[in-house]
Amino acid sequence: MACKKKGHIKPACPLQVGKFNRNNFVVELNTNDDLDEQSETEEDLFSVSMDKKTTPIIANVVINGVNLNMEIDTGSGISIISEKTYQRYFNQLLILDTKIKLRSYTREEIKTLGYIKVDVDYQKRNFKDLNLYIVYNGGPPLLGRDWLSKLNITIGNDFLLNNVTTITKHSLLNDFSELFEESLGTLRGFKAKLHLKEAGTSIL
Repeated sequence: MACKKKGHIKPACPLQVGKFNRNNFVVELNTNDDLDEQSETEEDLFSVSMDKKTTPIIANVVINGVNLNMEIDTGSGISIISEKTYQRYFNQLLILDTKIKLRSYTREEIKTLGYIKVDVDYQKRNFKDLNLYIVYNGGPPLLGRDWLSKLNITIGNDFLLNNVTTITKHSLLNDFSELFEESLGTLRGFKAKLHLKEAGTSIL
C-alpha cells in the first residue's frame, strides 16, 4: 500500500507519487463549474479507475499558439496540465494564485501550483482568458467540464460520430460470408424443444 491505509491497493492508490493519469485520476465532486477564484474553495476529489483498454477521447486544441492534445474528462470540473507541460510550453505565462484546494477522496491535498490565463482556438473559433490549472507531477493534459461548456463541445456530435469506422456492405459480406449463404445454417451446442399442436398438419 502506498499510503498505508486500509482498502487501498498500490496501483489504485491516489497518493502514489502524487501523479494523475488516465487510469487513476481524481475528479471534483463540486457541481458548481463556475469556480470563484476570489473566495477560498475546497474541492473534494475521488479516484476514478478506468479500464486500461479504454481509448481516451482526445480534443486537439491550440493554446496560445501551441497545438496540444487534451484528454476529455467529463468527471473533472476543471482543465489541468502538469508542471512539466507548463514548463515546456507556457513558462512565459504568469502563474496566478488560486484559493481552490484540491483533495483526494482520502482527504489528502493534491498540490496545485495555481492557474494561467490562456487563449484557446478550437474548430476555427477563439476563446479568450480561460483558466488552465497546474498541478505538480501529473500526466496528460485534461480538458474538464469548464472548457467543455465554454468550447461548446458535445461528446456525441464532435467525437463519437467522427470515430465511427465506416463499414461497407462488401466488407460485411466478406467477413461474415457464412451468414449470407442460401444453404441451411448450423447451430452447435444448443438444444431446442418444439411444441406441436395435436391436430397440426406436417408440411414436407
